Amino acid sequence: MKKIFIIYLISIIILTMFLSGCNSKTKSNELLNVLGKELNLSSEMIEISARDDIIKIDCIQPKLYTTNLRVILYSLSKKKQLCEVDLGEDAWNTGLTDDGFYAISLLRQEIVVYGLNGSEKFRHKITDAGNYWGFGILNETADYLLLGHSKNAEIIRYSLKDGKQTVVGKIHGYIAELGCRDNQFYLHNAEGELLRIGLDDEAMESVYYDPAIRLYTKDYGVGRVDASFLAISAQNRHKNNYIQMTSIDEIALAAYQNGFATLVNIHDSDLLRIYDIHNKEIQEVPINAKVQQAVFLDEDTLLISAKGESSQNRLYYCNLLKAEMTPMAFQDESSTNSSTVSGSLEPSVETTHVQDGTLIQNVPVIAQMPSYPTGCESVSAVMALQFAGEHVSVDEFIDNYLEKSLNFYYSNGKRYGPSPWEHFIGDPRSKASYGCMAPVIERALKNYFGNEERVLNTTGMTLDELCRGYIDNGIPVIVWTSINMIDTYLTNTWTLADGTTYTWTANEHCMVLIGYDKQNYYFNDPYTGKQVKFEKLLSQKRSDTFDRQSLIVIAKKQG
Repeated sequence: MKKIFIIYLISIIILTMFLSGCNSKTKSNELLNVLGKELNLSSEMIEISARDDIIKIDCIQPKLYTTNLRVILYSLSKKKQLCEVDLGEDAWNTGLTDDGFYAISLLRQEIVVYGLNGSEKFRHKITDAGNYWGFGILNETADYLLLGHSKNAEIIRYSLKDGKQTVVGKIHGYIAELGCRDNQFYLHNAEGELLRIGLDDEAMESVYYDPAIRLYTKDYGVGRVDASFLAISAQNRHKNNYIQMTSIDEIALAAYQNGFATLVNIHDSDLLRIYDIHNKEIQEVPINAKVQQAVFLDEDTLLISAKGESSQNRLYYCNLLKAEMTPMAFQDESSTNSSTVSGSLEPSVETTHVQDGTLIQNVPVIAQMPSYPTGCESVSAVMALQFAGEHVSVDEFIDNYLEKSLNFYYSNGKRYGPSPWEHFIGDPRSKASYGCMAPVIERALKNYFGNEERVLNTTGMTLDELCRGYIDNGIPVIVWTSINMIDTYLTNTWTLADGTTYTWTANEHCMVLIGYDKQNYYFNDPYTGKQVKFEKLLSQKRSDTFDRQSLIVIAKKQG
């Protein structure tokens, strides 16, 4: 999903869990059937966070620059749902307080605080804070706000008690909020720096800094250095731990006071590995679902959100003492999406002849959300690679083969920046990034294969020509279109290194073309994580907008 940069590159609309890990003393044997079957998680995404006895579940229906959000609170000790609040559509940041939760509208600069029962306790609107916030965080007692001021590129601590404002730092590029613990706010930037601001501090404190860090928590920052994980203590910045990776395709998922958890994608299921830094132990827990997020409830228990069969949202708890993963059964996600391709895909069949067309079967579907909000091009490339028989993860593709740049600067009154024809602009894991065009993915694919024989640039061909030339022969195609085939428009402009002017086209998107019939083209869409269909004339119009860019990955010859 593509986002445009707001001033100073801080268009950070994120609904994210806070620091992985919490202080809950509730043990895993008390979590059995805690949430019950009545919980409705029928949304495109869910994000979870926890504090002591309370689990907060954000049910998210993403749109272009906003989300429809429904918040559910559950009590572990009472074993029941406490409330369900439909917040509606906005750019939201949410978090837990000592006795409820808060919701911050980044567009309206308004804070609403709710009790555990979902009743509104108070709301506060700041009218002089500029026309947009990059982020907003409340402390646990809901009397201090930390906000990213887009217009002035400032980080401001605001007292809700007396209205006092203190500028505690400046924003330089990408900044993401992590939340608040013990009345200290936590942020991180794209350079691998964890930042902390107390209620009385006049300036931000740099907790640790390392460009390798990808997972930020109050306990550890975790990244990758060669074939090892680097775990930097948030309590002692000079205490670094290097832990040998079990496999190169692992990604850090969550951390707690004794170590961290990683995720490994294995075909249609996932494998969790838990690294105990102090005891030098590794546990492995298989899960027959696609993990989205994990939170440590205590040192023995992980709460996990995942997509199960039919892409329904589910919660699981992982008992680390027994190395067991137990699903919590909830209502399945609604299957009324009219753009979903119906019918099962038999893995033994390469193509199916539908009425007046062809549908390629068993092309992997990978969702870009929430891990790769601007990574549609890389996710589409990996779908094509995996269908062609390659065992590669999205993280491996991004980290090892994709050429990225965020080299924006001012010179002689002009704003200079990289070309999307030469680099991915930003980072696919950041919502405050742009994207790239076909030559960048073509080069990444060739870097992966080490040669050009299995990569074909088919730019210039119409979607109909691609269907007759490749889809009918069982070969999916990576194509450039727009998100949900909506209209595009020109946005930010900058000067390229050769002196020419470039203007970004908003809503740029990349999908995998897998079929067609008389009226529609069918795609694997990383934005929705589903197989979708769109009307032919509209699809071709959006393809024309991006100069009919497309790529082919050719399967390895057998024998």
